[in-house]
Amino acid sequence: MEQTYNKEKFSKFIHVVQVIVKVLKVILYVVLGFLVVAFFISAMIPQARFEVDLSQFENLDVRVSNIVNAVDPNLFNQVVNIKRLVVTGLIGAILNTSFVTFILIQLSKLLGNVKEEPFNLQNSLILKNLGIGYFIASIVLKTYQSVVSNAAFQTVGIDQHGTAFGINFQYVFMGVLILILSYVFSYGSYLQEEHDATL
Repeated sequence: MEQTYNKEKFSKFIHVVQVIVKVLKVILYVVLGFLVVAFFISAMIPQARFEVDLSQFENLDVRVSNIVNAVDPNLFNQVVNIKRLVVTGLIGAILNTSFVTFILIQLSKLLGNVKEEPFNLQNSLILKNLGIGYFIASIVLKTYQSVVSNAAFQTVGIDQHGTAFGINFQYVFMGVLILILSYVFSYGSYLQEEHDATL
């Protein structure tokens, strides 16, 4: 059988991906730092500074689930305080950025290990952590998205609007795939050990 695995090509590819991941990690660390600082600053700013006159947004339409809803004009005859919305939104942004940073950290570890030895037990554990991370994010991020939506509606005085809590099934699907991949790597590690033992 002809050898199709080119180790040099594979190493170059992994090296390029590692560089991209490192750059993205640095960018995300900066963004995360900025969001944390912005959260603490906005939390310390007096509530009176967050008052917004809604009369400047009279002709606004709101899009929910691809349906454009005309907003009641009477809604814009008020001044609202958006501090709660800003703080809640910043927490949501911190959670999302933290999750993406977690993915890149795990990916960076995986790439470092795969370059040397693709099938080892540590790679299986890294993939397992990623899969579990996706499962947790499927609930936490989706739930917090609902919290931010509720905060937005309550800020403008729409208390009767309910936002459904749910699960991000795309993340659940990703989690399942990554967990399956972790078991494949675990089995590959076992076969590698068996192969090395027979040599």
